[in-house]
Amino acid sequence: DLVRNHMRPHFMLTDKGIRRFKAFDEYPRVIEMVRADIKARGGSYREFNHNLKMLDRADVPEEALEPLLNGNEIMKTTGLKPGPAVGVIREALLKAQIAGDVCSADDAKRFVKAYKESEKLH
Repeated sequence: DLVRNHMRPHFMLTDKGIRRFKAFDEYPRVIEMVRADIKARGGSYREFNHNLKMLDRADVPEEALEPLLNGNEIMKTTGLKPGPAVGVIREALLKAQIAGDVCSADDAKRFVKAYKESEKLH
């Protein structure tokens, strides 16, 4: 994943691009890899530093964000009973929202149903 995503910091020109990049668990390592690449090539940090500033401005603590569906709504939508699977789906939903893949309650319902099936959660 690191190699596949190493060019992403160069193309984060939109809020959605920034959210997608920050939703990637390994994004801090990708940043360090890009920094090392620029240094090895003797390149300019100008664009890289600009993109880092954009990342910093986009920092919203994840705990301040709420998924579009709460646990009860997830259980109602998926037919699950209370348990760890609901929390797993809730976290996945929040990451999908941050990445910009889920933008409405209807998107969220489709997402949690599909996620439950793809991850075989019971």
